[in-house]
Amino acid sequence: GFNGFPLLGTAANRLDPRILGDQKILVLTDPDDAGRMAGQRLQWRLRGLDVRVVNGKEPKEYTLPELRSLVSDTWR
Repeated sequence: GFNGFPLLGTAANRLDPRILGDQKILVLTDPDDAGRMAGQRLQWRLRGLDVRVVNGKEPKEYTLPELRSLVSDTWR
């Protein structure tokens, strides 16, 4: 299983890496320049944790089976 939560705009600045512990983190960003920059900022903010960033398509466009596959394939 996995947990997900939306993170919009400046909310990333309030994200506390300590609450994530040793969890694997998959970040889905929009496939535009702003999304790529947001993914890079999150990777930096969460440095030291197991973070992967994917910006293949709009996060809301993924189906649940696609998300499961993406999570499974990312840490294979």
